[in-house]
Amino acid sequence: MKKLFAYLLLAVCVCVDVMSEELMVNLGQGGQVLKLLKVKAGKFTMGSPETELYRRKNEKRHEVTLTADYWLGATEVTQGQWQAVMGTNPSKHQGDDKLPVENVSWDDAVKFCEVLTDTARKAGAISGKQKFALPTEAQWEYACRAGAATTFSNGDVLDGTMANFDGNHTYGKSVQVPRYLNATAPVGSYPANAWGFYDMHGNVIEWCSDWYQEDLGSTAVSNPKGPAEGSYKVYRGGHFRDVGAFCRSSFRYFNLPNFAYAYLGFRVALVAE
Repeated sequence: MKKLFAYLLLAVCVCVDVMSEELMVNLGQGGQVLKLLKVKAGKFTMGSPETELYRRKNEKRHEVTLTADYWLGATEVTQGQWQAVMGTNPSKHQGDDKLPVENVSWDDAVKFCEVLTDTARKAGAISGKQKFALPTEAQWEYACRAGAATTFSNGDVLDGTMANFDGNHTYGKSVQVPRYLNATAPVGSYPANAWGFYDMHGNVIEWCSDWYQEDLGSTAVSNPKGPAEGSYKVYRGGHFRDVGAFCRSSFRYFNLPNFAYAYLGFRVALVAE
């Protein structure tokens, strides 16, 4: 791992366009670049209304305020990016560096963030007051919704042209022919949401930083981070084998932090320490 440090984060540039603010982190090895988008502080309603089809009881609606801006990966971490940082590839579905890394546990994802943070600080790319981390559950859902109050970031219908999931089991009324890859797809293969984030629905389900809490309550909160301790970690977004209902913006599930499987991945956030 020490030998690898010399190749990481050779350059960091910030590119600003009309629609969004981008942070490009050059991982050096193999020309791998990690693209993050700035998410402005704001307020949204987390969870689902009682009328939402296939709603679960752990999706109680409540107002959430995020008081600080943060950066979030435009895509799920890819196998090429993982290899550039960690020097390995644990994925079950291989063959393209742009496929999302999977078969990683929460512990594995946190280790990736720690290595990236340590290297970036040594290179002077980020300050000692910043770190790469898994997004909180609230940060994830806020970015996923991208200002939408609908079931998905693009409306109340999900079919196989919109995301990588089991398109034989669409959500809502769709006229599209069912599409089911039964495998991961290169990140960015499907349309981005309004804020420029790809694959928030389907492809691989994504770890969040929070310990799982069944009842999030209905009281308005600011900057929630989940319980201080627990047995399970949260993951969000659904995966390529999931039905449409499990890819909803509000869908919440969980597993042990050392659990890894071929549909489990993540995306990184850059946040204040």
